[in-house]
Amino acid sequence: MANELEAISGKAGPLLVKAGRFVGNAATLVGNASTLTLDVTGNVHIAGSLAATGDIVAASDRALKYNTEVIERALDRLNYVQGYTFQRIDMPRDVRFAGLIAQEVQLAVPEAAHALQNNTLGIAYGGVCALLVQAVKELSDRVAVLEAKAAAVEGV
Repeated sequence: MANELEAISGKAGPLLVKAGRFVGNAATLVGNASTLTLDVTGNVHIAGSLAATGDIVAASDRALKYNTEVIERALDRLNYVQGYTFQRIDMPRDVRFAGLIAQEVQLAVPEAAHALQNNTLGIAYGGVCALLVQAVKELSDRVAVLEAKAAAVEGV
C-alpha cells in the first residue's frame, strides 16, 4: 500500500487530500484494495453526496460532555421547523431532496445550525434528533395525562 501511495503522492506516510491530490501529512490512508481507512485530523468538506455502506458515527459518550441540559419545550420549538421537499440551485434540475431549512432549525435549536465556509448555514442532524426525542417524550407525557383522565371518567 505504501508503494501505491508513494506513486500517487510522491511521499510515503501520512497524506492530506487537497484539490484532488495527496499532499502533506494531515491524513493517513491505511489498508488494501478491499479495506481502506482514511484518518483525518480536522474538517473534511465534501462537494457532493456521501454514501456509506456502514454507519456514520459521531462521538457522543457521556464522558466527553459537560454542562448537559435537557432540551425544554421541545414541542414548542419544533413548531418553528417544517419538513420540505425541494430542489437545490447547485444541483441538476431533475434532482429533488427532502430535508429541513437551517434558518428554521436555528430558531428551534441553535446548537444544531452551523455557519459554512460559503456564508450559508448547515444542519447537524444529531441536534435535530435530540429535539425530536425530547418532543416525543413530551407527547408521551401528554398522552399519559389524557389516558389517566379518560380512565377516571370511565370509572365514574
